[in-house]
Parts: sequence; structure tokens; C-alpha cells
Amino acid sequence: FRSAKIAVQISMDYNIGLHGLVEDTEEYENKIKEIHLKAANRLLEGCMLNGGLYIKIGQGLAAINHILPVEYTETLKKLEDQCLTRKKDEVKKLFIEDFGKAPEEIFAEFDYQAIAAASLAQVFRAKTKEGHDVAVKVQYKDLQRRFKGDVATILFLQDLIAMVHKNYNFGWMLRDLRKSIQMELDFVNEARNGERCAEDMKHFKYVHIPKVYHELTGTQVLTCEFIDNACKISDID
Repeated sequence: FRSAKIAVQISMDYNIGLHGLVEDTEEYENKIKEIHLKAANRLLEGCMLNGGLYIKIGQGLAAINHILPVEYTETLKKLEDQCLTRKKDEVKKLFIEDFGKAPEEIFAEFDYQAIAAASLAQVFRAKTKEGHDVAVKVQYKDLQRRFKGDVATILFLQDLIAMVHKNYNFGWMLRDLRKSIQMELDFVNEARNGERCAEDMKHFKYVHIPKVYHELTGTQVLTCEFIDNACKISDID
């Protein structure tokens, strides 16, 4: 219902705001930029409130800066580091689902304070029973259950918008994102991809791919070597 409400509000913003204006005029260009920004902020708020898949799709849209208006991409970039953390009990329940044990039974140490929170998972610092520092990526518990319903809602709303606004043709992006997100929900697959990446890039001495701990990895939990002093890949300096 929240998603539908936002879709209707954005649709009305464009219909009412641009009514009577002539395309390619200065007045039209100024107005549409204003509406783009207003719509982007509505999307941002909706993604944050709905969480999970909505945040991931918002991040995907933010990356398409060669197609979408800058008002959308710059606003939705906030989703890269403004994601929500979850409660300790949820993390423990997910471990029991994947391993049949709580984190403190599997690791020598496990810090329940997340060091990072993204769209699909949180990352925690831990120490294996052999004494290795590791980063543990733990998926949000409701993602698998919500995936089909969230995708169906998003695609239904975008198809509805495409019927009303003939110039809207971004449905292909959402369908493309759906395929990649579905693969991202399987952390065993991500672990294999990490090792394949390490093998393919082993001749580059300046590239390091974190080691995967397979015995501590499941569909919803990924355990890797912890890297100190890491920086975001977008921090070029």
C-alpha cells in the first residue's frame, strides 16, 4: 500500500506539475527538474521505510547515472550508506536456520554490533576458534520470504506507470535488476564468485581477494577474512 501510494503521488506530481507547459522551453526544463527531485525524495523515503529489496533496487537505479536524471541518481545515492540495522535476536535465529547453532557456539568471539549495514545484509566482526579475524555477512531474515512479493509489487506498479506515462520506459532496468538480485541472495554462490575472482586475478600482485571460510558459510551467511584499514571502492584517492 505504501508503494502504491508513492507511485500515485509521483504520477500526480508529473501530471499536475507539467500540465499546460510546452516541452523544450526554459519554464518546462526548470519545472521538470523540480519534479524529478521531489519524486526522487519520495522514492528515497519509500525505499528506506520498505527496506530490503527496495533499497537494493534504489541502489541499482542510483548507479544508472547515464540514463536517469541526475536528481534521481544523486538522491538515491544516499541508500549506499544509510541502511538500517536489525536486532540481535534476528541474527541469532538466522544462524540457527543455516547452521543449527547460535553465532557464539560457532565462533570463539562474535560481536553483535554491526560494522556495516547494506541493502541485503549486515556485516559483523568475529574470531574463529582457530584465532582468525573474520567478517561475517548476515542476510536480513525476511528477505527470502519477501522476495517474490516485493518483486511482483514493484513490477506491477512500474507496468501501471508505463501505461499512464507513455514516455516512461524503464521497466527493462527493473527486470534486469531482479535477475542479479535473485543471485545475490545466495551467499554460497557469492563465495564461489569470490574464489573465481581470486583465481582470475592472482597474477595482479596489488589485488587481494578475501579468503572465504566455507565451513562458516551458508545460503544466508558468508564468512570471509577480515581486512583492516579497508576503504570504499569509490574512494579513488
